[in-house]
Amino acid sequence: STSGRRGSASASSSGAPGPRPWTVERAELHGLSSNALEEASANVETVLSRDCFLVAKDGAIVHESYYGGAMDSNTKSVVDGVGSLALVAATGIAVAQGLFELDVPLSTYHIASAEEAFGEYADRVSARQLLAQTHGAGVREPGSAFTRDDPRSGVFLDIIGDLIESRSGIDLRKWAKVNLAEKIGAPEMFETSTRADGNEGASLWRDLRMSCRDAAKLGQLFVNKGKWLSVDGSTRQLFDPSFAVTALSVSYPKLNQAHGLMTWLHVPVSASGTECCTPRTTTTSCGLSAQAISGPILGKNAPHAPVAVSVGDEGSMIYMLPETGTVVVTLGRTAAGSPACPVAPSDVVTKDGNGRRDDAYLVRTLWEAMSGALKPIELDKS
Repeated sequence: STSGRRGSASASSSGAPGPRPWTVERAELHGLSSNALEEASANVETVLSRDCFLVAKDGAIVHESYYGGAMDSNTKSVVDGVGSLALVAATGIAVAQGLFELDVPLSTYHIASAEEAFGEYADRVSARQLLAQTHGAGVREPGSAFTRDDPRSGVFLDIIGDLIESRSGIDLRKWAKVNLAEKIGAPEMFETSTRADGNEGASLWRDLRMSCRDAAKLGQLFVNKGKWLSVDGSTRQLFDPSFAVTALSVSYPKLNQAHGLMTWLHVPVSASGTECCTPRTTTTSCGLSAQAISGPILGKNAPHAPVAVSVGDEGSMIYMLPETGTVVVTLGRTAAGSPACPVAPSDVVTKDGNGRRDDAYLVRTLWEAMSGALKPIELDKS
């Protein structure tokens, strides 16, 4: 019978899961196969140094696995650059609160760190360009090229935190806790965060502390287009639905055919468009990550529907599939090698961020390990 199945729109219309713990339901209630998900989990586990594999559908967890005995559903750890999805969410919330606008030049807001980082370009660079990675790093015209920030030493993304703190008049760590972390039921998310410049203060993306379930809530917030349950059971928009669409859509197609706001996008790629870029998280990519983009990032056999991925610089991933109401999380510390880019021990990312990585290959490898289980099963129509 199909009576037990809820449509994929149900999560976005209900705002689930909200700040309370996730509900866990049988995959079959959501058109997926428990057996196929177990098989996908076994595939993911063969990739070195994975910690967890979680699948949520329609606002409920339908599968979760933890590897190596070191983690469970409550274990929180300091994650890699996958935490930048929290920065994007915080930006959406701040924009909804009227603290700043995505396309207004940073110089308008008189933020010292922005003036310092961008100099003469501060009156031409915007928050959108920071998240789209087209800000020019203070050495070229903003909006003229895509350049991935170094995940360890890149100071540019922390400017958004400075902007929020300045405009709200509230200490950033406190603002982030009240406006995002507590709202999703992960109040400690920003407690361990550190700024890239080494100064005192919080970061909205570096060294965030979260569980696999917390990371899935960040993904769900975008799949829900910002609609979220409150503690009292009412629903509200944490950010505008259009912001969620913007974050998971190509920002500057003439500069990068597969990048939104700190997200990598599996979308059609034009042969006549820019050759930039396959997924990369560091300035020293190699293998598939160093090649020109030649097709959708998950490969030719991947779905036609868009998939957005938050990619961490040590191999953590949050996959978001808005059209089917699905979120997949796999955290880990995987040295991203490939046949074209063998990774030596010296290439494992150090504090200096000098490790060579083939993130594009890892994004595709993890997708291929699990994608078979994400196709809805045909339910008995009787």
